[in-house]
Amino acid sequence: MLQNEVFQQLFEQYYTGEQKEIFEKLVKNFTGKKKNISGFRQQVYTIYQFLQSTSNPQRWLQDFFLKRL
Repeated sequence: MLQNEVFQQLFEQYYTGEQKEIFEKLVKNFTGKKKNISGFRQQVYTIYQFLQSTSNPQRWLQDFFLKRL
């Protein structure tokens, strides 16, 4: 339940933030024209669960995941 609350708060923060257009494009990749963000939410949760299995989640994100963006 806490995970859903945190997701919703961060989602709203990014959706109304300075990089709103970029975030909207990211979300649209997982939702298409639907207003349901469940596909996007599931991908975020999957990445989070994987990161918890690494010894240093922040470093893995920086060294491997974010370099490809």
